[in-house]
Amino acid sequence: YGKWSDRMVSSKVSFQEAKAAVELHGSNRKAAAALGVGETTVRRALARGPGSEPEEDLVLDPGHHLVRRSRYRRTAEGGEWLISEKVGPSDPASIRELFEDMAKELTLALDPVPVPKAATNSQLLNLYVVSDFHFGALALKREGGADWNMKIALETLKRVYGEMLLRSPDAEVGVVCQLGDFLHFDGFDAVTPTSKHLLDASTTYSEMSRVAVHALVWMIRETLKKHQKVHVICAEGNHDIASSQMMRVWLNVLFGDDPRVMIDDSDVPYYAYEWGKTGLFFHHGHLCKPEKLASVAAAMFREMWGRCPHMVAHCGDKHHFLRGKDDNGMMVIQHPTLAAKDRYSSRHAWFSERAAYSYTYTKDHGEAGYVRVTPEMVGC
Repeated sequence: YGKWSDRMVSSKVSFQEAKAAVELHGSNRKAAAALGVGETTVRRALARGPGSEPEEDLVLDPGHHLVRRSRYRRTAEGGEWLISEKVGPSDPASIRELFEDMAKELTLALDPVPVPKAATNSQLLNLYVVSDFHFGALALKREGGADWNMKIALETLKRVYGEMLLRSPDAEVGVVCQLGDFLHFDGFDAVTPTSKHLLDASTTYSEMSRVAVHALVWMIRETLKKHQKVHVICAEGNHDIASSQMMRVWLNVLFGDDPRVMIDDSDVPYYAYEWGKTGLFFHHGHLCKPEKLASVAAAMFREMWGRCPHMVAHCGDKHHFLRGKDDNGMMVIQHPTLAAKDRYSSRHAWFSERAAYSYTYTKDHGEAGYVRVTPEMVGC
């Protein structure tokens, strides 16, 4: 994403300054760090050659004004922005154009996934659920029976999700359902967003977010290899209220121009997908108990409820599997977690099998089968 990151915070660097810094520090990257700019800025300065003026990049200053020249100066009080030239009125349309420009550059970075050559069953839909994954959590084997950190989490996700794809039948549509709490904490402090309970963290928020977005992109692209169309649910959880919104925005930026991908960008934490006479309803479970999901689905998605005799709700939050009774016209399935137990779970004696499930649904008859994968099944 370096193509546009330098545009956001840019400094004036001449060819002579860049050349001297590289000679002194030995590389473009180290020179950029010493000058307080991005590596791309140094490369551009060197490419302009001696005698040239610094390139004028459009930047966005902290006051949300488009400017042509600006730089950040450190002071005893912390620092200040020095703006020497603004570009026209700082209206929302100009700022929106800048972000749209960024989005185009990001989108071009993803090569299109070829349409699967094998014939897919137009009557089937596969739902791949990953719930309460807790990227960024720290668990120790001596406390809960298994280790969990960023490296283990990413390897587990790829192996388990790959196995679900492999064992599920060929189907026209694949639903990537990230059912909430994909991230363990929601900001720079490792605490729960609302109660501020202290959490055991294995990494920083920046690294956790970066890996999580790349993991979601990988899941979507792998699903595109098997299915004609892919629908994506990136649900809000109680651990990642704000971050889940960020992830939906990024996924829309990255896949917004792909006609085979649909990102559900609802900011209301209830989601639905209609497949023939089968209605699928999703909620993490932190705001509504399982026994109330049927009435919520009927109220929020009235038309779908009336058209679909087969209604199924999928939720998570509690970290264990529960297949509820078919009550009030809807089957409720509560999904387990793949994450290892952290200290908090172990001290409260919460024990459940780690697993992930994919379900296959028909257009006319509802559920046709499911696939269950545990970390042990794939060597994790």
